[in-house]
Amino acid sequence: MPSEEFEDNYRIKWISERSTGKKYAVLLQNRNGPCPLLAISNALLLRGNIDIHQDMSHVNEEMLIEKITEYIFRANPLLREGEEEVVANEQQNLADVITTLPKLKSGIDVNVRFNAPDAFEFTPELSCFDMCRVTLVHGWLVDPQDPSSFDSFARLTYNQLVDLIITASSDQYEQLENGINLEESSKRQVIAKLAADFLEDNPSQLTLHGFHALSSVVGENEICVFFRNNHFSTLTRRDGKLFLLVSDLGYLHEPEIVWDKFIGIHGESQFFNVDFVAYDPFRGVDKRDQDLAERLQAEENRKVLKLKPKASKPSITTGGEASSSNQDEDEDYKLAKKLQEMEVSKSRGQATRAPRQTRKATNTTTPSTTPSTTPSTTNRTPQPASDKSKSISSSCWQQ
Repeated sequence: MPSEEFEDNYRIKWISERSTGKKYAVLLQNRNGPCPLLAISNALLLRGNIDIHQDMSHVNEEMLIEKITEYIFRANPLLREGEEEVVANEQQNLADVITTLPKLKSGIDVNVRFNAPDAFEFTPELSCFDMCRVTLVHGWLVDPQDPSSFDSFARLTYNQLVDLIITASSDQYEQLENGINLEESSKRQVIAKLAADFLEDNPSQLTLHGFHALSSVVGENEICVFFRNNHFSTLTRRDGKLFLLVSDLGYLHEPEIVWDKFIGIHGESQFFNVDFVAYDPFRGVDKRDQDLAERLQAEENRKVLKLKPKASKPSITTGGEASSSNQDEDEDYKLAKKLQEMEVSKSRGQATRAPRQTRKATNTTTPSTTPSTTPSTTNRTPQPASDKSKSISSSCWQQ
């Protein structure tokens, strides 16, 4: 297996600004997906805080951690100078971060609060963001315009909210066994119902209020990390709009696809290049080639419309099969009518005409020994009405 496919390796996609010609390295996802280590590294690379040699096509986890550690040491002067106690405390923080960084490759536990984009419960893992001076944000927020919910649980963490719901559900048994305060129990029940409804209504961990709050909290041209559904993505803001860095491995060879415009909460998006110009699949293609391709496509569309069968009463079929199907139905109807005439002739004693009708019918199919008024088409292979009908059907399906 190639080294770039190893679990602790990341492929590098090189992108260049048109205005300056400056090159940037973008790390793409490996088996661990959009992990915190990948998001922090891409933020530092785009900000120019760390760099990778342009001859490299992939980078391993060990090298990334080494570069991040070097940057932290440069970016935090308190690690080198200041009061002895402060320096000692910062050095201990650095030691904790170095120990924690390898854990970032597979994800971390993040306990959000629901009142602000940058509100999280502090953990040793989150200190990595602080030491790297990279802001972590989320959009799973309660709208202040819903004061009942906001005042009740917006400042709680996710874990506290879940505990509240569980506690409220068990209160009814506690009332019977231990006689707990009914007023307190009733209050918890109300808050738990509001909290449960909020979690159920926003399973994507992004609300409309949260989306708009992100737009106001993230600074212009700031590069930070966005948390949602246990995924960590590099996020920036340009001209008041939010953009997520495209780090999927499938876009390795798509230099014009760099940013994904963060349009709303329902997954709407639009690709942009490194200069924040909307992605155009024809960009870089000779204008004459583009015009030729469009003319050929238009001509082909006209051919299809011209050759399309004109059936007065088309059956519910697909594509060019309508013409053949209609003509098959006409043949079946004629055969059924002839067989019915034979039955009528027999019943009237005109048996001398029946053999001729039977022989004539066998030219198109093989009827049973006793003709029926409803012919069977199970063993019959319908033929297209004409070669012209066959060519129309084939042409339609080739487009």
